[in-house]
Amino acid sequence: QKSPDQVYLEQFGIKPASDLMDMEFGELKFCYPDIIPSEGLSLLAALPKTGKSWLVLNFAKHMIDQGISVHYLAAEDNERRLKSRIKAAFPDGVQHLTYHAVMSSKRSLPRGKEALTHIEKVAHATGAQWIIIDTVQAILNPSATNKNYDITVEEYDALRKLTHRLGIAIIVVQHCKKTSDMSSAPLEKVLGSVGITGTAETILVMEQLTGTQDCKLTVTGKDVEKTEKHLLWNGHGFDISDDVRE
Repeated sequence: QKSPDQVYLEQFGIKPASDLMDMEFGELKFCYPDIIPSEGLSLLAALPKTGKSWLVLNFAKHMIDQGISVHYLAAEDNERRLKSRIKAAFPDGVQHLTYHAVMSSKRSLPRGKEALTHIEKVAHATGAQWIIIDTVQAILNPSATNKNYDITVEEYDALRKLTHRLGIAIIVVQHCKKTSDMSSAPLEKVLGSVGITGTAETILVMEQLTGTQDCKLTVTGKDVEKTEKHLLWNGHGFDISDDVRE
């Protein structure tokens, strides 16, 4: 019979480390190789007009080509603007992509806890395994002042838990701070509380290279190797090439 102490520990999943050695875990799967895991919360941050929306559509095309269904919540687009972008990013036609052009929608987008319920219903109804939220401010509760660390962690953690409960991946698009400090680390450039970068499992930071539309993409996270990619502008998004230092 288990002691009260053992019963208490088991409630929290506290176990001997030797038990961990006997556990078998499947290989980590990716929606986009080495950048976006197939489950969990990712964050893409960049300054305005850097090409964030183009990049997520380029990711979406790759995933759809691999048989992964995608839903694109375009909070800052109407259908006219979204059509031109999708037409350019998918020149051969598009399947397995659903969209929500919020600016053309009669019904306002739910926020806060209602937004989580909305995302879950959309995931079930569309079968989407990757959901883009562009930009994340559209589903968070508005705040008159900058949100503190605790509120930020709570909001992003709720999204993170939703991905694992549904077994899907979500990427949220966020802005970067305008900073003149070129030496600051990419994570420090993400607009908002450090709770954001502490809660999202994968962080992607885009920085435009001087004198060109090309960008550097810094990738870091809990399940990915830290790396830098070169984003080569091609007129309808980016070609993603290997380590920018090469």
